[in-house]
Amino acid sequence: MKEKWNLKITTQGDSLPEDDEKRSVEFLHEHVLQRTQEHPFIEFEKTEEEVKIIQEMNDVYSSIFLKFGLEDQRISLSDVHVVDENSFKSVRGINIGGTTRGTQIYVPRIEGAPVAKHTLSHEMAHAFAFSRKSFLAQIEITNKQKQYNYSDEQDKRTGYHFVADGINQFLGLNECVTEYIGSVVHEAIKHKINLVTTNLKELPIDITAYIPAYILLEFLVKRYSQKDNDENEIWDEIARGYFTGDMRWVNKLKIVHPEIARILRDMGKTDKAALHAAEELDLKDAIEAMKFYFEV
Repeated sequence: MKEKWNLKITTQGDSLPEDDEKRSVEFLHEHVLQRTQEHPFIEFEKTEEEVKIIQEMNDVYSSIFLKFGLEDQRISLSDVHVVDENSFKSVRGINIGGTTRGTQIYVPRIEGAPVAKHTLSHEMAHAFAFSRKSFLAQIEITNKQKQYNYSDEQDKRTGYHFVADGINQFLGLNECVTEYIGSVVHEAIKHKINLVTTNLKELPIDITAYIPAYILLEFLVKRYSQKDNDENEIWDEIARGYFTGDMRWVNKLKIVHPEIARILRDMGKTDKAALHAAEELDLKDAIEAMKFYFEV
């Protein structure tokens, strides 16, 4: 993937000449940003159908970026790893459909079939959202020899999720928005819908993971829209902010509950965590919907 719109690269040095500034950025790209991560899974060569699926999803994500006025991004075929189901489950567990490390995507091929489109669209959302990371290039000049070093992890973030003082922030919110966006992309491909001219929330999406957290978010937005606000507009802000890190929309939801930022920040990704958040927000309709989901 090329450098993203929310990727920050800084350099450090005393009055560095322009060539050194340029070389420090090149160094980061060569040795940090473009490095391939090792993984423990058995990897397969992609089939023609899987290549087509990845390309289709890239096209739909491009339409989302165009819709929101963002610079186009595409995930390269080499960043998507189709892996053996058994080796994947032995490492990640039987209940994990796919995983993303940075911009590297790992999805299992199950029983010889092509990778699951819904899983891939979810993981691609994670990969597109992972880029808010600050790299500091440090140039040391000794006896006319230039040595390039770097430090990172200063502001690592994927979508709405980040870690502060060792504690996950907005983890549950991030996962349910990831599932929402991935489901939108999946449905757009399935029904050949142009997302540039379509309200994302009007698509008949199928949420298959993090359902209670998504229920919570839906009822929050509905409660917000009942106060003479545009529901489609806030959903667009949620989707756009997922890729840019802009969370100003959370402040808008304070009209629903003054502690909304803290509650969403602390909500984990388990079903129980979403229910607890709904109880704190006193969203009785969301609580009832979650209980129905739990019973089913």
